Amino acid sequence: MWFSILTCLLVPLLGLSVVSGTGLAVSGEKQSVLIELADWDMVECSFVHSVERSRVVELYRVNSHGLVLFESRTKSFGWGLPCNEPDYSMKEIDGETWFVFEMSRPTPKLVIATDPVNDYVLRIGDKIFKLEDFGGTVEVEVKNFYRIGFDLPAWKMSLRVP
Repeated sequence: MWFSILTCLLVPLLGLSVVSGTGLAVSGEKQSVLIELADWDMVECSFVHSVERSRVVELYRVNSHGLVLFESRTKSFGWGLPCNEPDYSMKEIDGETWFVFEMSRPTPKLVIATDPVNDYVLRIGDKIFKLEDFGGTVEVEVKNFYRIGFDLPAWKMSLRVP
């Protein structure tokens, strides 16, 4: 309680600003990163399927509660690939034909066991992260954060000289 009162008093006096935001935390044994995002930003996770040996692309939307898988793209209906989703179509994307499955599956986080064979890649806007660089087990989850900034005080001191 005292911390909240002290913060309310000192923040404006010292010219501090506190801003809250939403970010995507990517963490593993080797490294971690927090990428600032806005609600409904898109995150792409892609990998090479271990049995079919073809790329799978999953598209997620970010909200303050987690990730929502809204589209999955595959090259075939093979082992371990979605084949019972009722809403799918075939689309040409960047010169390639894909089976595109549309859905709405919320998840609090992704836990991914990486392997160089699977080539897991996370794309957020123009940023690309190879997940094996983070470690053997990588967690991807939405985190709310607070950032404290420092601005020079708006008031000025003046000195009177007699």
